[in-house]
Amino acid sequence: MTFHIVRSCVCATGLLAAGAFQEPRFTSATDVVPLYVTATSGQGRFVTDLAARDFTVLEDGKARPISQFESGVQTVAISVLVDESPSAVDARSRTESAAREVVRNLRTGDLAAIGAFSQSVSFSPTLTGDSEELLKRVHALGPGAAGTALWDALDAGITAVDKASGRRVVMVLTDGDDNSSFRNAAQLREQIIRSGVMLYVIGVASSDGRPNPLLRELTRDTGGSYLELKPKDNVVKAISQMMDELHHQYLLGFSPTQLDGRVHKLAVRVSRKGVTVKSRTSYVADRR
Repeated sequence: MTFHIVRSCVCATGLLAAGAFQEPRFTSATDVVPLYVTATSGQGRFVTDLAARDFTVLEDGKARPISQFESGVQTVAISVLVDESPSAVDARSRTESAAREVVRNLRTGDLAAIGAFSQSVSFSPTLTGDSEELLKRVHALGPGAAGTALWDALDAGITAVDKASGRRVVMVLTDGDDNSSFRNAAQLREQIIRSGVMLYVIGVASSDGRPNPLLRELTRDTGGSYLELKPKDNVVKAISQMMDELHHQYLLGFSPTQLDGRVHKLAVRVSRKGVTVKSRTSYVADRR
């Protein structure tokens, strides 16, 4: 799998989204590498009024022209995987509540798939926007056999959203490390880098320890987020903030210098003072 590199045509339209003016979108008639960017202020609030001129995209340290720009509310395709291994029993009420809140925060046009993992992965990869169906899937979750197939779960989640359009996300809710997967950490890391999928992790501490630290690294590398959910945390508020982030990211696109099949470093800079941005840090220059 490789990053979605989108072929698009020249267009310019003014759109209204969520009651606010959306910057005109514009694209070039070449292959475009998409970058989903979260912008926040010093107070942690989302900054939603930036223009294309406020951003600089760096590929291997060199500035690249931005040939695609979109702002406003964006749709999401998301896989949600809940850890149901015995070690997660103390956190089960929090992780399943979090999964329900993800469903309740889906918006028109969003698609999702929900499953569970323990020693193996139980997951239907069919994406749907039917919230009632998705809540039934959450309700059907239950304890599994001893073991945590974390990397296999992420593999299944990536595959489910890989062919979807727009921003593609895998969200995992887990308390532990992998000890049951057929895939290993190195294989999973390469897969997620090639896929272009963003990883969001809700980690919960348990008597057996904490989630694998590689998960935090992968959320940073893919432009996602890592949240440590403590027993007294407000699950509804935490998930609402995470889903708001997903819906209010900017889309920046640029044309790669060459499709050489190699990993290239990416960075996004913003000119407005007091604003911090995050996005994925690399891509593989292959045409899908």
